[in-house]
Amino acid sequence: MSDYILITGDFAIFDANSFSGLTFIPPPPPFVLSGNGKMKINGQVICVEGDEGNVQIPCGYNTQSCPQPGAGVLTIESLNSNQKAQKNKSGGKSVLLKGSQFNAKFTVNSPAMNPQAATPDPLAAQGYKGQGEFNTNNIKVKGS
Repeated sequence: MSDYILITGDFAIFDANSFSGLTFIPPPPPFVLSGNGKMKINGQVICVEGDEGNVQIPCGYNTQSCPQPGAGVLTIESLNSNQKAQKNKSGGKSVLLKGSQFNAKFTVNSPAMNPQAATPDPLAAQGYKGQGEFNTNNIKVKGS
């Protein structure tokens, strides 16, 4: 199945509602991708496998039981199979495609707290999982 190739300037957008049990303060902004491929589309370098590892968004958060905010980092945990081209490669790496949703992770660096009981967020150590998607400006060139 083919889909649009991701390029520098495209966005990784995290679905804040998919992270069950927490609220981001403020909601996470889109992350602007930077590609490291060997080709260009519309004058922009294409994104290849590994570029998703550069996505890191520092965020504040809290939970219903721990209203005093904590902090952590949003990252892409893994891509779905339809987000990595099987045929198209650049510099020996698979080209990244818009695809469906990627798997995301929020890693807690400083846990939210319950000031009443002076206890930290009990789920902080394991982190939180959610999803996100790519938004591309490339509407001309597809990969597969």
